[in-house]
Amino acid sequence: MENNKGLIEISVNTSGKFICTLHTEKGVGLEKVSEKTGSGNSVIKFKDLGTESLYMVQVEFLDAPSPRCSKLQLSQIIIE
Repeated sequence: MENNKGLIEISVNTSGKFICTLHTEKGVGLEKVSEKTGSGNSVIKFKDLGTESLYMVQVEFLDAPSPRCSKLQLSQIIIE
């Protein structure tokens, strides 16, 4: 049984709008766990996460001036 006490906290610094998506990394690919939207500087919290999973967070900046600057991805996040 998974222990659901994990927390991932992401600080987003932007003047525009964004979408922050949390995925679990599985052997066959990614599975979406949660998605949150916001605008401006924000702290996004994903709570009650299992400690036996591997996570990836992707932040998409909707107002980015260039496609190269539109996404930030953090992968292989482990909760201990």
